[in-house]
Amino acid sequence: PAPAPNLKSPAVCMSQGLSNYQENYKQDWINSWMIWVPGHVVTANLSAHLKVPWVAAVSFGYVCMLSATRGEFVVKEEQVKKASKALVRKVTKIIMPSEEEEEDDRQSRK
Repeated sequence: PAPAPNLKSPAVCMSQGLSNYQENYKQDWINSWMIWVPGHVVTANLSAHLKVPWVAAVSFGYVCMLSATRGEFVVKEEQVKKASKALVRKVTKIIMPSEEEEEDDRQSRK
């Protein structure tokens, strides 16, 4: 079977990944150290029952920071058009209901 058209070869993926790493590693290391060095200092001084929740909270914050600095949010044009059309239909229905809907509404009030 032929590969899917959107898939890249492993060599291309590795090349792009290493290129991205080369561009970003210094800032990524600094961000990591800013989170984990103080986080581990605090962890070392916590009671045993607080260590796991603390590390989980720090991990969550670290993942949020990674997402904010390296994540990508892309909205496809078709999604925007589809959502806006649906919104226009709903608003139009509320503002200008059809005669059939008005009749149903009147009957339901009785």
